[in-house]
Amino acid sequence: MKKLVLFSIIVFSLISCSHQEVNNDWKILNLKGKVQSIKYETYEASVKFGKVEQGELEATNTYEFNKDGFLISSSTVYDDVNYRRVYTYNGDTVIRTIYSFDTLYQKVVSVYNAQRLLLKETTYDSFGKIIQSYTYKYQDKQLTEVLEYCEDGILCKRKSDYVYKNGKLKSYCIYNEDGLYETDYFKYDNKGRVTDEKDVNSDGEVKFRQHLEYDKYGNLMKVSFKDWYYQYEKVQYDSFNNVIKSVISSDDSDYEILHASITYF
Repeated sequence: MKKLVLFSIIVFSLISCSHQEVNNDWKILNLKGKVQSIKYETYEASVKFGKVEQGELEATNTYEFNKDGFLISSSTVYDDVNYRRVYTYNGDTVIRTIYSFDTLYQKVVSVYNAQRLLLKETTYDSFGKIIQSYTYKYQDKQLTEVLEYCEDGILCKRKSDYVYKNGKLKSYCIYNEDGLYETDYFKYDNKGRVTDEKDVNSDGEVKFRQHLEYDKYGNLMKVSFKDWYYQYEKVQYDSFNNVIKSVISSDDSDYEILHASITYF
């Protein structure tokens, strides 16, 4: 279960990015206050005599930000994985350089417009060859189309038919070379937070479903899928209501303990 903390971060990031709202990384990662750095440490845990006890360190995720709330570096370490990312800002262009064990792995170049809406994103391998690229189109600042190109420059997938209600994305369709591939649907709570996501294939079969629950501060507390879930328990907060310690449990009786060390500007 060692990837659950990272998975929670990915859940927030994908939701924010799929909606293409104007965000800095504090908001994308759901952090309150002017966070300078945060270090997540995840420990294995087990229940002994009815008490959850902390074991060995399993994974570490770190993030460093500038004063505007944008990432300047991040890292992920667990098992045989060791990624470090360095972010460079040049006007409307952001370059994310990714290293694996200090060896160049990939570069991701993102181009934004003046409203901080993503226009194009290109991923290169360590030799400078394009792996994939995306282009984004908008109308009245709302995302209307995403085109995904493969490494050979051929169009792989197209996201379009975006439907909005009260400014919130309700659904969009994904097409591949064979036509409609799937349709993704979203639901929200009264605070505008995504609570449900459902992916339905062209035959009407639900391929993916998740339900998100939050605490009163907006921190993710539980994620439920079709066949399993994980949740945060015994949560401790700092003065900005960011989570600094929690027990993470799943329905298969696995446990982790999360520690977060946060510094502020």
